[in-house]
Amino acid sequence: MNKEGFSLIIFPYHGGNGRQYEVYGFRLLLFRILFMIVIIILMSAIYIMITGLLNKNETQVLRECISALEDSLRKAQEVELRIVEIESELENIRIVRARVENILSLAAQNFDDSQ
Repeated sequence: MNKEGFSLIIFPYHGGNGRQYEVYGFRLLLFRILFMIVIIILMSAIYIMITGLLNKNETQVLRECISALEDSLRKAQEVELRIVEIESELENIRIVRARVENILSLAAQNFDDSQ
């Protein structure tokens, strides 16, 4: 009987009998499919690693841009906080001005009534 396939013999380091595996027929087809899947996964991993190493400079540029944007955001938040403080102070000034105008109008009426 002609078996088209291959044999794998594994000998242990400490000596002794080796194990022999014969792969042929349907098992050979499954082995080939599994082998191709493993090769595709390994090649994909190598491609991803190479792409990551080649794009290291771009990553550094993006990190610098993110740092600059974070600084801008921090400054914008500080400016917004100052604006809120100025608006509240302006509201207090308006309240005091309204009171002063009210007092002046009452004082003017009392002055006109006394004459």
